[in-house]
Amino acid sequence: SSGIGKATAVRLAEAGASIMLADPDEQAIRQTAKHIRSRGGKVAFAGANAGDVSDATRLVAETIQTFGRLDLMVNISGMCPPAPVLSMSEEVWDSALDSNLRAIFFFCQSAAREMTRGGRGGKIINVTSFEALHPVMQLAHYKASKGGLVMLTRALATELAPHHILVNAVAPGIIR
Repeated sequence: SSGIGKATAVRLAEAGASIMLADPDEQAIRQTAKHIRSRGGKVAFAGANAGDVSDATRLVAETIQTFGRLDLMVNISGMCPPAPVLSMSEEVWDSALDSNLRAIFFFCQSAAREMTRGGRGGKIINVTSFEALHPVMQLAHYKASKGGLVMLTRALATELAPHHILVNAVAPGIIR
């Protein structure tokens, strides 16, 4: 509903894609949907908690119900409050791994299950970070999650290729 996610949704809608937005921030997601509609795009939205596996299954089902199919999934999550290694809590560590890696796996899995129906295939794009391979102070949890996402994307690409599902990652750097 903001940043790279919003820009990606807007651009895909401009290119003719029907968009299902998912974000726990309902106010922001409504604003993004309104923005896409004001430009003539087709959009629906659902609240989703990146750490809740059941939301992945529900969101894919809502996408199929709303638009009839799922051809492309873009996973963009960037939970990243700075935390020094020596005082980082288990809660902060788990939150970063849950939203930036664990949940993305289950969203990919749910999308891939749908994309394999009838041998259609599809595309999955995971947004990692240029920072995944460049350590920075107070972001060990973020770096671990985004580095893990790079390897997860490679593993998914290998395993899902026979099903005609193309899995890639993009790694943007710092943005405004």
